Amino acid sequence: MIRKMMAPLLALACCLPGAAEATWRKAESTHFIVYSEQDEASIRRAALRLEKLNLLQHVVTGMEKDKPALKVKVFVLRGFYDVQQTMPFPKDGVAGYYDANVRGPYSVISRESDNNHDFSSQLVLYHELTHHFMFQYYNVAYPPWYVEGFAEFIGASKLDDSNEAILGQQSLNRYYTFKYQSWTPVREILAARSYEDMGQDLGALYAEGWLLTHYLELGGKRDGQLAKYLADINAGKSFEDAARDAFGDINKLNSELIAYSRKSALPATGITFKPQSIPPVTVEELPADRAAMVMDDLRLFAGVPMRDAREFAAKVRADAAKGGETAWTLRLRAEADRIANDHDDYVATVARWNQIAPDDPEAMMHKSLVAMDALAAAKSTDAAAWTAARRTMVAAARKAPDDAIILKAYFNSFGMQGIPPTADAHNALYKALDLVPADVEVRYQLAASFEAHGDIKDAIAVIRLAAFTEKDNLTPKEKAERDRDEQRYRLAGSFKHETPRDMLNRLLKKQAEQAAGGTPAG
Repeated sequence: MIRKMMAPLLALACCLPGAAEATWRKAESTHFIVYSEQDEASIRRAALRLEKLNLLQHVVTGMEKDKPALKVKVFVLRGFYDVQQTMPFPKDGVAGYYDANVRGPYSVISRESDNNHDFSSQLVLYHELTHHFMFQYYNVAYPPWYVEGFAEFIGASKLDDSNEAILGQQSLNRYYTFKYQSWTPVREILAARSYEDMGQDLGALYAEGWLLTHYLELGGKRDGQLAKYLADINAGKSFEDAARDAFGDINKLNSELIAYSRKSALPATGITFKPQSIPPVTVEELPADRAAMVMDDLRLFAGVPMRDAREFAAKVRADAAKGGETAWTLRLRAEADRIANDHDDYVATVARWNQIAPDDPEAMMHKSLVAMDALAAAKSTDAAAWTAARRTMVAAARKAPDDAIILKAYFNSFGMQGIPPTADAHNALYKALDLVPADVEVRYQLAASFEAHGDIKDAIAVIRLAAFTEKDNLTPKEKAERDRDEQRYRLAGSFKHETPRDMLNRLLKKQAEQAAGGTPAG
């Protein structure tokens, strides 16, 4: 199961990738790592603009200080077709996407632009990274209109080589939606609790969500109302109550927004950054081992369909041979071998990895997994043997306390043993979610762990964010096709379970039944 936030492409300017460029480079800054085949000046400029985007997000949201977070890896590919080829699910018309898992948050974007529709790759990237910012720092189930409206509002900003950002730029592709299509009453936009609630009017949620955000932020007539609305939702008010208390007469707001949509130009504002507030960027050419395997690394981020796992593992071994035997190439080989269930190669790769990098925490984790695989295959119930096998993984977690891969593996090791996770394992998974809050699988597992311990209230709190950001406005026929595709393209190493929305509905029903029966709900 994957939940990617994808930015659709209106029309492809050119679908074919250009000629291969020779050198992969990495630009690294405080919050981002950018991989691209662009020249040094171009990749440095891209990373600097991302840091300016981060500053802009902080200014607009009023966040004064950073919170600890994993760096976002941004893969800049040559064209739209290249972006689409990295996705495990076939999806035409995608210009870029963002996702996160225990390997970390990442985004994939094209250098290509659809200039005919003012739909630049930069807008796509900024939109997706604004989603990341909200997931990372605001653990609140905001209404879908604001999630998308705010991302588009920030995403349309002008960021260049100067120290000024222009906030409030007109998002033409959204503007055309409400200009040339029927208007959806704002009351319906505000009331939508999920993307599914909008039915076939999902485009209106994006377009009018952007316009409403723009109006409340820069329209000059309703200052402070958006802040109150968001604070009320954060405090637990219903969407309807928060809207009524903050905005008053919704019909009047609807009329004002229609008038705002008819303006030939919308207000914008400039925000100037102090030069010293923009973090420095370092640029380097990737060494041979990493350059040979950039796309393999990306595929492991995005996920590999089970049916392609063995073929992919063979490709990773071939690419690793080009890059030479290093801890990096052995790491990717081990990951690929494991999801392909290529046991013999996996065991040999892990052994060699630990031989050349015995202090590498992830090598230690895989060494522990090899031992536990053997115990699981033997159906061992020897608790002492399992504890001994897990000891290396515990040592790895101590060496790398912020490695979500190891934290999740530690939690899952108890499932391998066939026993409930310990409190330490539950806390490890909780920390993994804190590191990558956009990882839906970790969120689901943690909610299930809370439920297993009878903590229904906490389970609901954990899964709610994933449920409300789940984009599921499909018709029954489309849902059936999606279910067939998910089975056909099921990701290697994944497990099938109910959707976050289904889990939330089930937990809410369970909570209500317990309350009616006088049983505490956690």
